[in-house]
Amino acid sequence: MQTSVKETLPRHAASDATRAGTSALWTYIVAAGLAIFYFVTSIQIAAHRVFWFDELFTLHIARLPQLSTIWTALSNGVDALPPTYYMTVRLFDSLFGPGDVAARVPSMIAMCLGLLLIFDCARRLTDGLHGLIALSVATCSFLPYYGYEARSYAIYFMLAALALWAWTNASLSRNAQAVLFGAAFFAGVCYHYYFGICLLPFALSEFLRWKPGQRPSLKIVAGFIGCVIPVLLLSPLILSFSRKFAGGYWNRPSFLELRAIYSQLFPDGLFLLALIAIWIVLSRSDDAKP
Repeated sequence: MQTSVKETLPRHAASDATRAGTSALWTYIVAAGLAIFYFVTSIQIAAHRVFWFDELFTLHIARLPQLSTIWTALSNGVDALPPTYYMTVRLFDSLFGPGDVAARVPSMIAMCLGLLLIFDCARRLTDGLHGLIALSVATCSFLPYYGYEARSYAIYFMLAALALWAWTNASLSRNAQAVLFGAAFFAGVCYHYYFGICLLPFALSEFLRWKPGQRPSLKIVAGFIGCVIPVLLLSPLILSFSRKFAGGYWNRPSFLELRAIYSQLFPDGLFLLALIAIWIVLSRSDDAKP
């Protein structure tokens, strides 16, 4: 009897390990399937939806005769995005031909990669199931509404997810984390001037863990440098646009607008988010029981 019990326990342990491995593989497959689903549906939507006026600005600038002409146009306050994005759209527009889809392909790819990065961040910190929950929460926001547009919003999202991935990835060396984190912020500001705001939660995390005499981490220093360098390089364009539109811009920031935006972040899925929160609490309670 004792021998049979001893032989049975390892079998149960091996079975549990097999189920855990299968579950992890399953979550990878589902995450990849969801990313492919959103990519395919974004192509379908883009093929049947005409450009709106901001996207028309993107196309008009990206299709200028020369790259130097793009810089000249932006230095006269034509649009508020950095030239890097228009160059990216110009590349895809020339590769896949003019149409309603080609200019939107960079945003579609970036949205799907950002979803996978979010999944992997949550998966490494918890498990594959919570990684899928994190991915699903992102799709409940207005990300799918704007993620396919010919603007830099989806690339902004992807690089912000990459910064979080680099910050939380303990499998990387400290130097590798710092380099990747700084590169994400460098690229982010090159695609959208507001990307530097994403450094604030990381700086707050650094401040909350700070102790007297402790130096800032390499990651936060690299992120700061990554923000400053493109701002300096693109400062002529930033100053030009601010001089032209700062006095009478139609959508000036205000605290009332800031308060109202939070109810619009998740136009769909509030009920789903509530159920996810309840499920997490219940599952933690079950785990705590002897």
